[in-house]
Amino acid sequence: MQVDISLNSLSVYMVDQPGHRVPMVLSSRTATSGAKGAETGNDDLVKVRYFRVQKNSPEFHTVYEGIDQSVTASLSTLVVHAAPEPIIVLYDFIMSTFVPGHGGSQANTPVAADSPGGEPFPPAAAVDSGKIRVRVNLTTVELLLIDNDRRLATLDLSAAEVAILLRGNTMRIGGQLGNLSIVDDSPLIVQNADFKKIVSIEGDQLADFSYETFDPYEKETFPGVNSLVHLRFASLKTTFIEAPVRDIYQWLIKFARMKALYDAATQAAVQRASEISRMKFDIVVKSPIVVIPRDASNSMDVLVMKLGEIFANNSYSGPVATTSAGLRGIRLTSHFHYGDDVANLRMIDDVEISTKVVQTENIDRSQNLQEPDTVVDVTISDVKLALTQAQYILIVQLSQAIPRVLAAAPGAEKAADEASSNPSPAPTPVPAVDDSEPKVDLTPELGMTAHTESGQDVHLWSSIDVAVNVKAIRLQLFDRRATLETTLRESGIVRCSLTDSQVRFKMLSDGATQTEITLKSFTINNTRAGSSRFREIIPAAQHNRNQFTVLYSTAGGSDPSATAIILIDSPKVIFTVEPVFALLEFFQSPFAQAQPASVDVRDEDSKASSELEPTTNQSALSVRLDMHDVSVSVLERDDDPNTQAIQLTIKEINLAQQSITSLAVKRMGMSLMSMSKPTDKVSFLDEIDVTLTIDGRQTTDHQMTEIGLNILPIVFRASLRDIALITAIVNRALELSSSQA
Repeated sequence: MQVDISLNSLSVYMVDQPGHRVPMVLSSRTATSGAKGAETGNDDLVKVRYFRVQKNSPEFHTVYEGIDQSVTASLSTLVVHAAPEPIIVLYDFIMSTFVPGHGGSQANTPVAADSPGGEPFPPAAAVDSGKIRVRVNLTTVELLLIDNDRRLATLDLSAAEVAILLRGNTMRIGGQLGNLSIVDDSPLIVQNADFKKIVSIEGDQLADFSYETFDPYEKETFPGVNSLVHLRFASLKTTFIEAPVRDIYQWLIKFARMKALYDAATQAAVQRASEISRMKFDIVVKSPIVVIPRDASNSMDVLVMKLGEIFANNSYSGPVATTSAGLRGIRLTSHFHYGDDVANLRMIDDVEISTKVVQTENIDRSQNLQEPDTVVDVTISDVKLALTQAQYILIVQLSQAIPRVLAAAPGAEKAADEASSNPSPAPTPVPAVDDSEPKVDLTPELGMTAHTESGQDVHLWSSIDVAVNVKAIRLQLFDRRATLETTLRESGIVRCSLTDSQVRFKMLSDGATQTEITLKSFTINNTRAGSSRFREIIPAAQHNRNQFTVLYSTAGGSDPSATAIILIDSPKVIFTVEPVFALLEFFQSPFAQAQPASVDVRDEDSKASSELEPTTNQSALSVRLDMHDVSVSVLERDDDPNTQAIQLTIKEINLAQQSITSLAVKRMGMSLMSMSKPTDKVSFLDEIDVTLTIDGRQTTDHQMTEIGLNILPIVFRASLRDIALITAIVNRALELSSSQA
């Protein structure tokens, strides 16, 4: 049997007033006229062909490829005028006319009439209906983004092909998407025509994907997984220009009234995802590219971000599922024009991130408490960063533009409120807090045993264990003179290096967490041009311990408390004032010409009133900071190996904040020294100990703050040479400060 159906053309208009029609959907024949329309000939908008073949037909395998039923649909060019108002009107009409209660109803699962517990019918046995194949071919879709009769952009999908094959309890979906582009239609004038391409792809094909399910009852062909996903995605190139992107975002905001449709789709996707088990996937997405022009109307300068090729695949071995994912080739480059010269400077150079996730199911916790449910291991290659002052200014401007783009459009909040006023499923009630729930003791490291209110022990295990390792991170900063690559050597400021960085995160079965950040060594070198004899501003640590450690722990439960511990071991700083002011100029450069932002009085008033209100139900956070063997040396000059220096030394600093804030400084002293003879010091401030405590208590009637300060006798000895050295350093700082003002 063969059935052919064709649709010649389609037009959908909204009539908002007599005689005025707003187009919504047009076919190619309707959208064209004159000679262009004649070129379409007798092409139909939609062609559908249906075949049904008996299995005993002699052509069943030779002509029809063993397919019992086949549906082929071909769609020619469609032009969709996507203006928010007509679409919302049509949406409201459909919801109020065809959807009971204006909120959408969910079909109930039929239950057995004789089942006292209301149990659903058991699933019907699979019926062999043969093979069914559906093919859909789409030539072109043009989506015109229109707002208030103004064209914002045009989305063009040149071709698409999707095929579905159903056989018994299995299904296979395969498809290809052709070229995709979004072109800015605003009257904005740009220096480069490519800036008008908001979204484009590198290549001729956007995506090639397939999804296949398997029947576990077919023992001969079952591969051990329930489904298989294969995806290859082309590189998407996005151009970020504030005005067009903001207009498109505000255009999308106007669809807030369709929030119920978004929520229903989200809930369906979440429910479907929870039903999927043992799915094998192989995904490769070529590196997305983001182009950020400095000033699209007046400049050709751009910042190009290659976010890296994304890959992800997994495998199963018994109860263990292993997933590998990562990014390859992360790169950030600037292309700035200086007259006839073009400076192509790399900011981030080929960073790779690899992740391995191991998930183990059905662990017998009565026998094994050590093995985590999920182990995540992330490895990051050496990160090399180089940042000039011009690049830094552009990055700051981008960080300021993104919030402006995401700022709510006028009337968007009202539309969102109207959408939220529609009936929605009631939230899941929060269970009452059980006083007998286990509590974790917040020691510096979480234990694997919790205690209930009655004192009983509860054994815990790690539900997730994450480790992130970076061997080295290097950052080099350059001042405003850095333009071409040949000028980098003479325009350096500092070079920072972080060695053997590690982040570990652990979550226990009761919700308690622990995060540990360790840094083996942190150094800063002065790279300014000149004959400096002291390039190490922060030299490498002279011990094998971690120089920097942060430990943050939270307890499980409904009202968790938290503890943060920061340890800094033997920090040593040697500097002159010139690099400090060079860094200040670098970081303040984007804000030098910034105008003071206008202040919304209502926001300030509401903020002030909220600050006056007493805060309740806040989790308790205790903080502790420990620093040992601190040394800070300020040089008079850095080009003289025998220069004089003022050195501040502190044996130990302890800062703790919980119910009482306390600060203890032990053996703090200052001395005058020659850098050629570091052991020959002349003390002009004898070592002292300082203790400070602040105890604040608040009741419903009053607030009391008690401050205690204890300082040992201060002995200060200053010679004329000491005063002259201090005066010289202060005068140099004032000179540099006035020159930057």
